[in-house]
Amino acid sequence: MNSNWFSSLFQLSAQTKEISSLEDTVAALKEDYERSLSAKAASQKDLQENLITAKHELLRVQEQLALAEKELDKKFQQTAAYRNMKEILTKKNEQIKEIRKRLQK
Repeated sequence: MNSNWFSSLFQLSAQTKEISSLEDTVAALKEDYERSLSAKAASQKDLQENLITAKHELLRVQEQLALAEKELDKKFQQTAAYRNMKEILTKKNEQIKEIRKRLQK
């Protein structure tokens, strides 16, 4: 009878150790999971901040581009070649209008 009691006690002790080991494993896994979630949240926040920064930079560059295009257009319109071409087009448009009037008669 003593032998059965010691055997049961030994099995109980082994099971207690196994349960303790499993609890430690579960605690470690839970800690890893929480650390992973925290890192993921921080990474997501960083990505969102980077996206916002990139969008602001894009808007700034688009504004600069639009301003540069306006300045270039203005400079081009001030060139002699542009003024000459515009004058030629204006004359040709007038000629086309006159020809259409004559053809309608």
